[in-house]
Amino acid sequence: MRKLNSLEKEILNKLINSNSIKEQGMCLCSHFLEEYYIGESFEMSLAVKSKENKVLMLLPNKEGNFENFKRQKIMFIITFFTLINDLQERRKIYMIGDSDNEGLLGPSYSEKISFTPDLDSLISNTFFKFIMVTQDLVEFVERGFKADEEIRHVQTIRISKIGIWTAILLGLTSLILTLILNLIETILFFGQLLIN
Repeated sequence: MRKLNSLEKEILNKLINSNSIKEQGMCLCSHFLEEYYIGESFEMSLAVKSKENKVLMLLPNKEGNFENFKRQKIMFIITFFTLINDLQERRKIYMIGDSDNEGLLGPSYSEKISFTPDLDSLISNTFFKFIMVTQDLVEFVERGFKADEEIRHVQTIRISKIGIWTAILLGLTSLILTLILNLIETILFFGQLLIN
């Protein structure tokens, strides 16, 4: 699995630990978003018309740095739906259900932002479906986002280090024993000369 950024890790942690996933093994994508990321308390809404592949993001008109606020919300939407798509392609999750619905998730705000047609399509095809996670994904998250290959690599490095240190200690022990034996031999030789 590819490296994930901090937002992707946060999303996966919340997904894996959501009550719906724990109790039923799946959750409705729109419900998950409403619970954790979209709605009045998150100052963002999504209006989705799946049949027409049209999506609008609605935001409150904020004083101050609205462009930065808007950019953060757009980046979240792009990150979330591309992550879901990537996980589906890698067969880490399965999307189940019909995507011919339409609705508004969250309150109606004054600022309306539209997306590109490809992102509209991606959101429309996902928004009203159930997300079913695989055990493989659950274990990946529980292992701290480390793939099997990474874990094996770390274990191999540890075993290699143990082997190297064992070889060094055996070599030093052998050298010390050889020196001690040579010293004893020399003492015995000189002791023999003194006696004769």
